[in-house]
Amino acid sequence: EVVQAGLAADPVVSRAATRLRAAVIASAGRRPVALATPWPKGKRWAAAFTHDLDIVAYWPVFTLLRVAELARKGEVRRLGRTALAAMSAIGRDPVARAVRRVLDDERAHGIVSTWFVLCGTPTLATMRAGDLTYRPESRATQAILHALTERGSEVGLHGSFATADRPQLFQEQRGRLERLIGQPVPGVRQHFLRMRAGATRQGMTAAGFRYDSTCGFFDRNGFRAGVADVMPLWDASTERSIGLDEAPFCWMDRTLSKYAGVEDPAAWVADGAALAEACRQVEGLWVGVWHPNLSPPLGYPGAPEGFRALLSRIACGASHPMGVWRLTPACPRRRRSRSPWKIPATE
Repeated sequence: EVVQAGLAADPVVSRAATRLRAAVIASAGRRPVALATPWPKGKRWAAAFTHDLDIVAYWPVFTLLRVAELARKGEVRRLGRTALAAMSAIGRDPVARAVRRVLDDERAHGIVSTWFVLCGTPTLATMRAGDLTYRPESRATQAILHALTERGSEVGLHGSFATADRPQLFQEQRGRLERLIGQPVPGVRQHFLRMRAGATRQGMTAAGFRYDSTCGFFDRNGFRAGVADVMPLWDASTERSIGLDEAPFCWMDRTLSKYAGVEDPAAWVADGAALAEACRQVEGLWVGVWHPNLSPPLGYPGAPEGFRALLSRIACGASHPMGVWRLTPACPRRRRSRSPWKIPATE
């Protein structure tokens, strides 16, 4: 409905709440009105940078797919830059280098992020579908996981396609990932945002996850639920929370490139910054998704510079005090401040 109304880029529910608050204050006159601080330590809004680790192995295959995409779009210059970068990366591991670069850029801004990692066994069928393409126990994946935990990053599960139809796999994949990293896996985001109404989130709850971050658009950036906030998922039949928070993302790097044909990373950054400003206005939470494979050897020249610009604009350019958190701290902290939003678990 927000898309049909042309309001996808506006957190309409959160904005209505801020207007309600203003009306309450105005109508109170000289009577005192108690308000909770939106975020801990006096922060007025918050941001969470997240990453989906979709690619680890067989990077040349993904480069060829991206080259074909650029050729269809007539992006000759980007295609040439990609070819040069890919040739220089032969014999190296550009995916691991890109992950380290993202971590270094975030550390320079004092940011610790959340990473969602696939943890199933790849087959020819899953590879052809673009789902599971790497082994979580491989040396390359293990090196990335070690780098993430060493930096204090939060590691969540990137649920494979099969978990949408077989929710019992959540527990298996979560346990496998926990054994690899030696720490709890608190959150989940579905690969390609695949889920089945009701059943998938019930499976997440049964597996012990504390939050999900799947709610968002795949073909545009914006606020799918109209809310820039953490929301307890709600079972309308029992009038109770199902025990799982939703941390909806509002911005993803590949959205403009893949679905709107916009290949300039500067445009992606401008879009992300505009949505962050909307979150600031309603004292909410901005959740962004950046894929670490967006690097020159894999077909994205200029993307690393774009990510650094995004970090700078959101983390350093904030005109109001802002908290930057991994998703797990943000969710329970927001819940303790009694967030009023509820989203049906069946949506």
